[in-house]
Amino acid sequence: MLPMLMNEGALTNRLFGAPNLLPSLFEVVEQATPAQAYVPPFDCYETENTWELLLDAPGIAKEDLKLSVEAGVLTIRGSRKAPEVKEGSYTHNHRWAGEFVRTFRLGEGLDTSRIEASLKEGVLRVSIARAESAKPREITIQS
Repeated sequence: MLPMLMNEGALTNRLFGAPNLLPSLFEVVEQATPAQAYVPPFDCYETENTWELLLDAPGIAKEDLKLSVEAGVLTIRGSRKAPEVKEGSYTHNHRWAGEFVRTFRLGEGLDTSRIEASLKEGVLRVSIARAESAKPREITIQS
């Protein structure tokens, strides 16, 4: 079974697939591997009409981020170049440079044809509209 996000005690457990509750709209597909030095952290939340993902992307230019969705899987790829040292050489180099990939399986309750993304102040925001069939609705009782 693929790993799922859990936020113990939060109302959004239903979004993140809490065990034995409602079906998940989202799950993390990959885990960090030793070859992947950086795995950007992210937060998710849902509104009445959308599912929102906020991914930390400090120092990464918009041109160095690529998003794609295929077969219900959202993939975010990015890269950050190492800064050039004008004079001298490094004595310590702890800042991350390189490439990353984050992959998320999206549930049937989301409309993957309506995805928007923006980058502001080092945070990538991905907004995915909820499918009309997944939105809450009131049912009238017939007599």
